[in-house]
Amino acid sequence: MRNTRKFLKIYGLTAAMLLLTLVLAACGGEGTATTAPTNTVATTTSATSVAPTISAATTAAATSAPTTAVTPAATVTASPVAVVDANLKTSLTVWFALPKGADTLFRDQLKRFGQMYPNAKVNSTAYSPEELSYQMELAAQSGKTPDLVVAPSDYVTEFVTEKALQPADKVFDKSFLDSFNNNAMGVSNFGGTQWGIPYNYGGTAVLLYNKKLMDTPPATMSEMVTKAKEFNNRQEKMQGISIDVNEPFWFAAWVGGFGGSLMDSNNQPTLNSPQVVSTLKFINDLVVKDKLANPGYEPSMNQTEYAFRDGRLAMIVTGDWAVPDYSTPSTTGKAAKAGDDKLDLGVAPLPKIDSTGKSPVPFNNGRAFFFGTKSTGDQLKASKLLVEYLAKPEQQAEILNKAFLLPATKAFLASDAVQKDSVWSGLYAALELSKPQPNAPEMVAIWAAIRPNLEGVVANTIKPEEAARNMQQMALDKIKLLNK
Repeated sequence: MRNTRKFLKIYGLTAAMLLLTLVLAACGGEGTATTAPTNTVATTTSATSVAPTISAATTAAATSAPTTAVTPAATVTASPVAVVDANLKTSLTVWFALPKGADTLFRDQLKRFGQMYPNAKVNSTAYSPEELSYQMELAAQSGKTPDLVVAPSDYVTEFVTEKALQPADKVFDKSFLDSFNNNAMGVSNFGGTQWGIPYNYGGTAVLLYNKKLMDTPPATMSEMVTKAKEFNNRQEKMQGISIDVNEPFWFAAWVGGFGGSLMDSNNQPTLNSPQVVSTLKFINDLVVKDKLANPGYEPSMNQTEYAFRDGRLAMIVTGDWAVPDYSTPSTTGKAAKAGDDKLDLGVAPLPKIDSTGKSPVPFNNGRAFFFGTKSTGDQLKASKLLVEYLAKPEQQAEILNKAFLLPATKAFLASDAVQKDSVWSGLYAALELSKPQPNAPEMVAIWAAIRPNLEGVVANTIKPEEAARNMQQMALDKIKLLNK
């Protein structure tokens, strides 16, 4: 969750206190509580290298750290590093917040970049997302922003508000910008300006399923419910599905499937709508009628992971940051962890809503490169060269192979490494049904309004119609405070 100090600065103490519930809830997703920088080193040609949301606005949107490896279908081996330009002399400051594994890869890539441009010294600092947000605020105030930043894409709002960035569409020409997936680009587009370049394409909701228990994923919600009930009714200690029905991020996806949205084009809430009411009824049915979720229980990831690996859980609704946690026999023929022989991972989009025939529309929010407003001359040139280097096929392949994140260039997404691998192609299909997470400050108020009313519907203490009215009014009230 984004640093609460940001809200104190921009919106004042009263608004910050009203948003406390959202902040506390979001701390469970990525584990991004404010901490000291996790790693600070200077990377030069002689340095030894040492790579989830979904970031700030929701509990699940941030990219969690993968614990195991996923090997894609095709591996591209990086070419030997050769000097490209020994005449480029500058000192480049890079700040980044990446998941565990991706951070290690990024340092290694910075080391190789330093070997290509031996007189361009790269000083890199790793932060947690929360700490990076705070450090950027301080840097903007002092006028000493870094040259290049890798951060959750939706941080663009606060960075631009702080006047910490220069537009990426002024740094690169249109042909380079067009080489990236449009959906991935959207999250760091703010006010009609492209401020960021995607590091990866991700941060969305998916359905994970065990192909040893079902050949294909459910195509519709009714089919998902039926399959889940079938597994629940078995004599063995089986569970059909694990889903956190209190999670606003999943709620947003269902609303899209019912044909609704959380806000309109003027960034005003649209929560008191028939589509939102239908979504709330659907979630209430999962708990009360279908009995597929415990209203007072958020699934423990440790328990869920163990059951899924052990072949006792058929399906999970979760974020794509969980994909690397599980074995991928489709690509390796081996389990990611000892004892995973009972799991054959399948990844698919969330099933369609029967009554509308529409697919759920989750948000996406990967990481992005941002350019500090004070970077000019050879420093800006070096930043540009670094981003171009990381967009090459060999480096994109490393992001997939070693960081276990889906790259964002159109060419790589069309490659066999993605398209001929059932795991990565399933994730890609899910992402293509998503939409960029809104960057509007009003989304903070909307998330805060959804959570308590959704929990009331799940607990069967608030009727869906009343909850929708409450959500709308709470969101409007909070937006008024934000605007003050």
